[in-house]
Order: sequence, then C-alpha cells, then structure tokens
Amino acid sequence: MRDDVRDALIERYQNGGAGPAGEPALLRLRGIPRRGLHALHRRRHPGLAALRLRRRVWPPTASAAARPRSGATRSASSRRAWPRRRRAPTTKLAEAKALLSKLEEAQRTAILSRGDVRAPDAGSIPASGRASAAIKYALAQVGDAYVYGAAGPSAFDCSGLTMMAWAQAGVSLPHSSRAQMGSGTPVSKSDLQPGDLVFYYSPVSHVALYLGNGMIVHAANPGAGVKVSSVDEMPYAGAVRPG
Repeated sequence: MRDDVRDALIERYQNGGAGPAGEPALLRLRGIPRRGLHALHRRRHPGLAALRLRRRVWPPTASAAARPRSGATRSASSRRAWPRRRRAPTTKLAEAKALLSKLEEAQRTAILSRGDVRAPDAGSIPASGRASAAIKYALAQVGDAYVYGAAGPSAFDCSGLTMMAWAQAGVSLPHSSRAQMGSGTPVSKSDLQPGDLVFYYSPVSHVALYLGNGMIVHAANPGAGVKVSSVDEMPYAGAVRPG
C-alpha cells in the first residue's frame, strides 16, 4: 500500500499535481528521502539548477570593483601610468638645472672650467720684447667671458684675444683664426716659443697664444671663457710666429 501511494505521489509531482500541500505528505513517506524530492524537483525545473550554479560562481552581491578587469582595461590603465614614468627623467633634469642655477658664480666657473691649468705669472715667462707684451696682455684677460666676434675689453673670441694681444706689440692681425695662420712665419711644434700662435682643428677654427712649457692661453668657449690650458688639449693643426 505504501509503495502504491508513493508511486502515485511521485507521478502527481512529475505531472505538476503536487504543490506545497503535497510536499509535506510526500516527505513523511520514509521511502522517499528529502534528497530524492530535490532530484525530482531539479528534473522538473532544470533552469533553477543552472541559476543556482551561476549564483555560486559569481554572487550577485559582488561589487564591480572586485571583478577582474579585462585586458583592454588593464592596457588602458598601463597607458595612463606610462606618462608618469616618462616624466621622471625630465623632472630630475629640471631639478639638476635648478640646483646649478643656485650656485654662486665662482662655483659655476669652477665646475665648467675643470681641467684648467693655473695661469703663470707673465714676468716668469722668458720671451722677447714684443712677444712679452702680447703674453702680458693675454694673461691679464684670464677669467674674461667668451663671446663670438668680441675683441675686448671684457669679452673675447679666440682670434679676438690673439689679435688684441699682438696689437699691444704693434703687430696687426686679422680677426680670423684661419686668416691669422697666414700672418706669420710657420714653425714646427718642437720649435714653439712664447708668443707664437697655435692653431687647432682641420679646417682651422681655433687659435691660442703659446706661453711655453706646453701651455697656451686662449678664449676657449662660452662655458670656460679665457683660460690657460695644455697645448695638447685640442687637435693640433700648426703654428706661426707673428711679426
């Protein structure tokens, strides 16, 4: 009898006849456990099982911020971070320039003129009368600024300094390093004497005044100004003796 009732209830449930009132009666039958009823329910309503599965995989209460971002979103985020990474070297360069601008003038000169040779006393250089006058004038300008096209009294370019130095000895020179190379007697490097003009680079684009002992005085560049250096500081091109 119990089996007949159980079979009848199962058939009614499968056919939609058992509702909320029928379920307790069915559960009271010892032959039908609760999990058996659940299995029947899932067979009758397969969509409910799929819905429960989706809820377990991704609960509807989870916030959008907690969900993993797509590849496109990550790429966009990386692109937004990229300019910040690129700005770092520019920021460091700006900081270095600001620090340099705060240095005192003497400190900036020391930094930009590293490698200079200390200027000798003009009276200690053995030179002839006219060459001595040129050397004395040139050494007195050490520390002056370099300005292209200038020839004193407080700024010089390379040929402007040598032109004005030899002018003190009554010798006229053109205001051009290349032209000055043709304004005197050529001499070899081994025969250099104080007061000789020394030329550099090919084609010639720089001139200095030889001091002896392997030293020259010249208007070097805008960063260094007029200074004393080694005769071998730049690519040697030749020398002449004015007058």
